[in-house]
Amino acid sequence: NKYLECPKCSFITEYKHHLEYHLRNHLGSKPYKCPKCNYQCVNKSMLNSHMKSHTNVYQYRCADCNYATKYCHSLKLHLLKQNHNPASVLNPDGSLPSYDNSAEILS
Repeated sequence: NKYLECPKCSFITEYKHHLEYHLRNHLGSKPYKCPKCNYQCVNKSMLNSHMKSHTNVYQYRCADCNYATKYCHSLKLHLLKQNHNPASVLNPDGSLPSYDNSAEILS
């Protein structure tokens, strides 16, 4: 295992792109900007996650109760804690998918 270290702090990672994102924070470089508010971040993935805060669609749902969330990781935690099962993930527009994609949550 080859670890990469930040020259400015104690941050360590295995991945070059994680170190690059981390270094952008030290430099104050946040090139990804939200078109709906003043949020800025260091990578596209973070912006995509943030954009969910601007929608009313709760794509990730539990098949065993009324739990619904905008974030896949939150549903995974709920499923583990409650020993529940996932429902189909809604499309970004809130419509049902044309196939059952609930198994994708657990992978």
